[in-house]
Amino acid sequence: AKVSGDFPELPTTDRVLSKWVDDTALFSEFVNDKLPTSPREIDIDFTSVVHIDGIERTVKLTSKLNVTNEMSVFFRMSTPKANDFLRMYICQLLVQCVQVSYAQRQLTKNEESELALMSIASSHGFYFDTKRQKAIHYLYRQIEAPIEKLNLLIQLYCDGQSQPLLLNSPLAEKALTAKALEQEEFEKYWHEGSTFQPLGKDPYVRYFWPNCPSLEDTLPMIERCYGDYLKYREQVKS
Repeated sequence: AKVSGDFPELPTTDRVLSKWVDDTALFSEFVNDKLPTSPREIDIDFTSVVHIDGIERTVKLTSKLNVTNEMSVFFRMSTPKANDFLRMYICQLLVQCVQVSYAQRQLTKNEESELALMSIASSHGFYFDTKRQKAIHYLYRQIEAPIEKLNLLIQLYCDGQSQPLLLNSPLAEKALTAKALEQEEFEKYWHEGSTFQPLGKDPYVRYFWPNCPSLEDTLPMIERCYGDYLKYREQVKS
């Protein structure tokens, strides 16, 4: 069918749309091959206690998960970004925290959703590498001390409501995956970056950090927040 105004009618349009259809079919085949049954959506919630400014506060986290065959699954037909991995990591922590809570309270898991939650062993993300033109698969297995790690993220989030924190997933990927990131390279990333808008030109970041900060001062907080998010991530070789 010809396009009807939703896409520009260029000489390459038919070829581009055909390529998108082929890529979608490839991605769908890859995912269907990995998942024996169709995922179903379930609700998940966990209540935790953290200390904010010396005051004990109760925090309730809620989310929805797609679950099948003892795993939670995530899909996006594009190259995975740092936030995709962070979402997988947090959801794996959340699942394990709920499982610990159920075990400690010795709940009778009669509801189907509770049984599904207790059966989850890992979190999987399926994406499409646009550069290499192939589907890719990442996962998080069991993470040690999940409640402690989730509370750390909650604490950092709450701290960030009252003070600026230089926590940024793409920056963490750059800083923690580089063989040896030096201040000069950090400043280049800050001003130029590899994204649409360099970090140093983001209005929020520029307001609190008009100049590139010291890498030595920045790394400890990034490692504290994102270290395990990288440590536990696995790419499944196809």
